[in-house]
Amino acid sequence: MMDASQTRPLGVLVGTRHRTEQLGLPVDGTVVTGNEVIGPEGVAAYGWVHGHTDTTFVDNVLNDEPAALAPGTQPTIDPFLFVIRVWLP
Repeated sequence: MMDASQTRPLGVLVGTRHRTEQLGLPVDGTVVTGNEVIGPEGVAAYGWVHGHTDTTFVDNVLNDEPAALAPGTQPTIDPFLFVIRVWLP
């Protein structure tokens, strides 16, 4: 598991590995508009991973400059993120 010092700041990340790769259903019709990210130099503010289709990306800003939606990096996924209960013998 990564701690806070190992994470990269990120404003918006569009896409999902399992839905795109295993199910063949990329994220579709996402609207990302009117957002402002203020972060350190080199921050990856707006990214996509594993495909996306029909994404609307307008009027987004990074450090007071117009921003673009760029290829991103899949973050580490915590396997227990959606676990409700764990039963141990």
